[in-house]
Amino acid sequence: AVAATAMDLDDQTAGDYMAKWEVAFTKRDAEGNKTNYSHDDVMRLMNQINYLGANNATTAAEIASSVNKSASIGQLAGVDPSTTAAIVTAMQASGVDTDRTGTTVSRIYTNISKGSSATKAQKEMWEELGFTATGVAASMQKDGTKTLQQVFSAINQMPDERKIAALNTLFNQWAVEGSAKVTNNLSLLETTLSQISDENYEAY
Repeated sequence: AVAATAMDLDDQTAGDYMAKWEVAFTKRDAEGNKTNYSHDDVMRLMNQINYLGANNATTAAEIASSVNKSASIGQLAGVDPSTTAAIVTAMQASGVDTDRTGTTVSRIYTNISKGSSATKAQKEMWEELGFTATGVAASMQKDGTKTLQQVFSAINQMPDERKIAALNTLFNQWAVEGSAKVTNNLSLLETTLSQISDENYEAY
């Protein structure tokens, strides 16, 4: 009920998210082993989402919906759920429709992690950007957030006439709008990433 009120969700939806996230999301314990999110972990994520929604041109409910759709794939790709929340916030705040955001982020995570399974065109595009398909996929597992920032920055530095082609080749047509918005608004992504690490947001 507290989470529902904070994020302007009905009690059933908020409860559904919480139950699913405790099962779907994992973290590393002190010994480095994977363990499921605890209730406190889920509440922290909801606090972060609430803070993002209160400080950007989107809502906590919209962010939570996209996180619910894409954060599990993000974890497999090497990205923490809170980072996924920051990325979807940056997309939504720059005009990407909420219904497309979760799928867009999932496509980005999937394609950036293809490694040796990447198409010939994707491998060539990665090399044009100064990466390799296998290198990017491996880097995502070490530090997904930093790798994504490096990729978007590299695309942003391309000649304008090459950017859309790069995004389409790497992430698929469906994800072009969202990835373009992030590429063109790297400072907004930096802001949302800093907001999820901000310890000053209000706890429930």
